[in-house]
Amino acid sequence: MRDGVQSLLIFIFCLMVLGCNEAPSAPNASLNLQINTHKVAAIRIPADTESLIFPIFVPENTDESGMTFSVKSTYSNLHIELFDPDNKRVASSSSGKGYFIPSRTFPPKARVNQWGFPRIVDPKPGEWTIKFLKTDRDSKKNVDLQLSIGLVPKYSAWINAYETRIQVGQPTIIQMSLSTHGVENNIEGHTIEVFNKTNEKIDSLTVSNNMVRPDGVRINVTDQSYLSQYIPKKSGIHTFKAEFTGEINGKPSTKKIEHVISVVDSKLSITGLSMTPVDRTMGMTNVDISVSVLAQTATFLVVRVTYSRNGETIDTLRNKEMRAGERANFSFPITDITQQEFDTRSILIERIELVDFDVESSAKLMLSMPINKTVTRNAADIKPEGKGEFDTLGSTAPDNRDELH
Repeated sequence: MRDGVQSLLIFIFCLMVLGCNEAPSAPNASLNLQINTHKVAAIRIPADTESLIFPIFVPENTDESGMTFSVKSTYSNLHIELFDPDNKRVASSSSGKGYFIPSRTFPPKARVNQWGFPRIVDPKPGEWTIKFLKTDRDSKKNVDLQLSIGLVPKYSAWINAYETRIQVGQPTIIQMSLSTHGVENNIEGHTIEVFNKTNEKIDSLTVSNNMVRPDGVRINVTDQSYLSQYIPKKSGIHTFKAEFTGEINGKPSTKKIEHVISVVDSKLSITGLSMTPVDRTMGMTNVDISVSVLAQTATFLVVRVTYSRNGETIDTLRNKEMRAGERANFSFPITDITQQEFDTRSILIERIELVDFDVESSAKLMLSMPINKTVTRNAADIKPEGKGEFDTLGSTAPDNRDELH
């Protein structure tokens, strides 16, 4: 009984050290691969054995998939080789990248070594073999390792939203990716369509590798990231859908992807907007921008108005601690506009934003309302459009400012 308990504890320890995410196969059993599946095998090289051959069977018609595999073991002195059905060596490695993982049953951390290999594109059907060789010939102990292997489709694609639950009017960034055999494709300008719960199309986006904020700062973190900004206008379940066309085995192939987020009614909303010119002496004019805001819940609110003047982008801020259900009015005067500035139409009201501070005093952009309205001396020209309905005030511009600068 005691020996049985000890054996069970050792087995559990091996699973923790090797990090299995699937039940391992019986030690040294062969694997039959199928496309779009990933398998994990527990393999043991006996103490009295220097090498072990492990067979893998690749099926017919893998649709130009790619075979990916890696090996983990607490034993570091291994040389690993992969042979195709013609007994041709196609990959080998003697160096495992070591790292530590926590362990509850062994001294505080256990060192695990991992061997990674390049993807084998369109593997030939038949019996493949992996050869494991102990390079420490004096070792007289069992060596346990984990083989992780699978057939990955030729095309891999996904859509992801930076946040899966947002409020009406709150901007979020959508990222999309397409790769062929693990290499990122250029999908500049590719379309993402947005649908509501009843599968009605409600918006359309395009992704870009060179997305910038209004202040010109590039948002994309790498040259392989393709992004778009989405500002929902109504609450509900929003589904992003996209599809790509390619070719598999000489025939057209379509890859469809989708991603779902939840949109709830905003706890901050703009209930009124006005822009009023006020003439002064000496030919100067002020324009007063007035923004009325309703807070559904208690919040510390910052209202930010962005405008351009003679090519310079300017942010003006007002803030107020608001109670639940409170309405407040925020005034933003743009002063001393000259006759020349009016004549050249150089005052552009770009955007109004509501920034909510949470209890930890971190700023979060809750609503981004594009205005894109040029101010002129003619009062009719600066009359607000769609007063109180921010979704009718103009097209959205790329923006990912979720903190105050």
